[in-house]
Amino acid sequence: MTKALIHGSSVATTLARRLLLLLLLSGIGLAVGAAPSQLPGSPSQLIQFAGFQLSIVPDSPDRIPGTGAGALVSMEYTGGSLPERPAPGPVVYSFRAEFRLDKSVSAHRLALYTGISEYPYTVFLNGSELATRGRHGNQYNSSLRAALSVYMPPSQLRFGETPNDLVIEAYPEYETWGLEFPYVGPADDIAWAVFWRNFFGINLVQASFIMSLVMIVYVLALYFLGSNRRRADLYFVALGLAYCLAYVNVVIHNEALPEVPLEALSKAGMVLSSTFLVAFVVEFTGLFAGTWHKKLFLGVTLAAGAIAAGLILVQRDKQSILAMFSLGMNMLILPELLVNAAVLVWALLRKGLTLVLPLMAAIVIVILTAAHDIVYLNSSTLPFIWLTPYGYFAYVLAIYAILALEQGTLYRTSLRQTQELIESQHRIEQLNQELMLQRDSFFRFVPTQFLQLLGKDSALQIQLGDSSLRYLSVLFADIRHYTGISEDMLPDQILRFLNEYLFRMERAIQKNNGFVDKYIGDAILALFHYEGQSSSGQSMSADIALKAASEMDQLLNDYNLYARASGNPNIEIGIGVNTGEVVLGTVGSEYRLDTTVIGDTVNVSSRLESLTKHYGVRFLVSETTKDALMCPEQFTFRQVDHISVAGRLGGLRIFELLNPESDYGKRVMEASAEYERGHALTRERRFDEASFLFDKLASANQEDRVVALHCKRTREYAISPPADDWDGVFHFASK
Repeated sequence: MTKALIHGSSVATTLARRLLLLLLLSGIGLAVGAAPSQLPGSPSQLIQFAGFQLSIVPDSPDRIPGTGAGALVSMEYTGGSLPERPAPGPVVYSFRAEFRLDKSVSAHRLALYTGISEYPYTVFLNGSELATRGRHGNQYNSSLRAALSVYMPPSQLRFGETPNDLVIEAYPEYETWGLEFPYVGPADDIAWAVFWRNFFGINLVQASFIMSLVMIVYVLALYFLGSNRRRADLYFVALGLAYCLAYVNVVIHNEALPEVPLEALSKAGMVLSSTFLVAFVVEFTGLFAGTWHKKLFLGVTLAAGAIAAGLILVQRDKQSILAMFSLGMNMLILPELLVNAAVLVWALLRKGLTLVLPLMAAIVIVILTAAHDIVYLNSSTLPFIWLTPYGYFAYVLAIYAILALEQGTLYRTSLRQTQELIESQHRIEQLNQELMLQRDSFFRFVPTQFLQLLGKDSALQIQLGDSSLRYLSVLFADIRHYTGISEDMLPDQILRFLNEYLFRMERAIQKNNGFVDKYIGDAILALFHYEGQSSSGQSMSADIALKAASEMDQLLNDYNLYARASGNPNIEIGIGVNTGEVVLGTVGSEYRLDTTVIGDTVNVSSRLESLTKHYGVRFLVSETTKDALMCPEQFTFRQVDHISVAGRLGGLRIFELLNPESDYGKRVMEASAEYERGHALTRERRFDEASFLFDKLASANQEDRVVALHCKRTREYAISPPADDWDGVFHFASK
C-alpha cells in the first residue's frame, strides 16, 4: 500500500468525514424512528385494540377454530411476552377481542392491519378465516417478519350495536414474542402502513442483500482485472458473502421451505460476518504487518469463526441453533467487535490512516442499532423494525466506501501519472523530432553513407583523424565556362541557377546508390560503393558510377530544355570517373572538423574531368574503371588516349563513354574501325598515314574533336617525330 494511501489524500479525508456524518445521521434517524407509536397511517385508525382475551387451548383435531373451546388457560392479555406453555404437547394461543363499527363507515373499504409476528398465525373474523401466515405442526415454519393488510369484506362485518368477533390463533412453538396489536382502518391507509412497515422491516434488508452482491462483483472484478491484488479485498468479499448469508432467510423466505436449515445458515452467516470483519480490518490497517503475530492472530480468528459457524450448522432444531448462536455471540462476536474498535483507533491515532473513519462511523451505528434491538429483546416485544441488519450493512457499505475511496485515489494518481507520461512522451517526441531535424541537417553536410564507409553508426562517434581505406569509384562533374555564365547573373540568380542544376544531378547520383561527398562551387564530387551485388560477389561500384553519369547527361539535356524555355543559358558539363582505393577520413581541428576523401584515385578523377575540355567530350573514364565493370556489355566506349598526367607515374588509358542511341554516338561507332586503325598507325610511327586517316575522319564528322586532336598531333609527329623509345603515351606537362 502506497504512502499516499496510508495517510490519505485531502480529498479522501473530506469524503470520509462526509460519509461519517451521513452514517451517523442515518443511524440516529433509524433509532429514533423505531418506536411503534410512529406507525404510518395511525391517525386514520377506526379501531385500536388495546387488549385481548387470551386462551391457551390444546391443538386437537376436534377443536373448533376461533372459539377457544377447551381452554387450558384463560387470561387478559395487554402486551408483553407470551406466557409459557402450561402443558406439554402442541397448543394454540387464541387472542380474542370484540369491536363495533358505526353504520356510517359501511360504505367504506376497510382493512385489518395485522402487524408483524415471528410465529405462524391465522386470523378469523366472525367465525370466518381471513388470513393465515406460516405453518405449524410437523413442518413448522415461522412467518416472515412482515406486516399484512387483510381486506375485510362488508358481507362479513357487522355494523351498529352488534359487535364483531376477531380471533387470532398463534402457534409460537419456539418464540415467546408478544403480539403486536392490530387495528382496523381505511384500506388505503392500511396499505400504506403495511408498505412502510415492510419497506423498513424487510425490503431494505433485501435491497442491502442485492447491493452487497453488486459490491462483491465490483471488488472481485478489481481484484482479478487489476494489477494491485490484495488479501484485504478477498476478506471484503468474504464479509459481503457472510452478510448475505446472515439474512438469506429474509431474502428467499418461503413458507414451503423448511425453516431450520435457513435459520442455521442465517446464524452461521452472522458469526462469519464478525470474523471476516476482523480479518479485513487487521489486513487493511496493516496491524502486525510482516510478522508471524499477524498470521497467528488471523489464523486463530478465522478458525474460531469457522468452528462456531460449523457448530451452528450441525444443529437439528431451532432452539439448539438459537442457543449455540447465543453462545457464539458472547464468546466470539462481542470480543471481535471490541478488537475491531481497538484496531481502528490504533490505525487512526498511530498510523494516521484517515480512511478508517467510515468504519469507525459504522461501529457507532452498530452500537446504536444493537442497543435498540437488545432493549426489545429483553422486553420480548416487537419493535417497529429490527435495526441490527442495517448496522451490519453499514459495515459493508463503509468498507465499500473505503475501497472506492482507495480506487478513486489510485485512479487520480494513475490519471496524473498517465498525464505526466503523455506529457513526457510528447516532450520526448518533440526532442526526437528536433534530433531528427538536427540529424537530417547534419546528414546534409555529412552523408550517412560516408559514416557507414567510416564504420560509424552515429555522427556522435566521429572523431578527428578517423579514417578508412575503401575501394570505390569517384565521379567529378563540373560546369564548363561557369565563370562566363555567372558574370551576367545577380548573386541570388547564381544561387538559384546552381541549386536547380545541382538538384537534378544529385537525383541521378542517389538513384544509383551514390552520394555527394561535397560541392566545390559548381563542381560535384560523388562517391560510389556497392559491394556484393554481382553474381560473382565483387564490387559493382564502377557500374553504378557510369549509370549515374549517363543519367546525369540525360537530366542535363532535360534541364537545358527547361533553361531555353526560361531564357537561361544552356550549360555543358564534363564528367570524369576513376576507380580505385581511396582514404576516407576526418580532417581539421578541435574547433572545425570536416570529412574528406583523398588519394591518387580522387586526383585522377579530378584530372579526367578537367581533360574533358581538352578533348571536347562530356565523359572521360579511366582504364581501371572500365576494367572494374561487372557488366561491361551495358556500356559503349572508345579509347580517347594513352596519357601520363603530372604528378603520376605510368601511363593511363582513358576512354569516352558513348551513348549509342545519340547521333553523335552513332557516327563515332560507324567510324570506330578507321579510328582504331589510325591509333595503330600512330603506335607504328607511321605518322603521315595516321594523319591522313584522322584528317579524313575529321572531315566526315566535324563534331568529333577527339579525331581532330589526333589529326593535329600526328601531323606534328610527322614533322617532329618523338624519341625512338617513345611508348605511345602522351605526356601532359601541367595539370
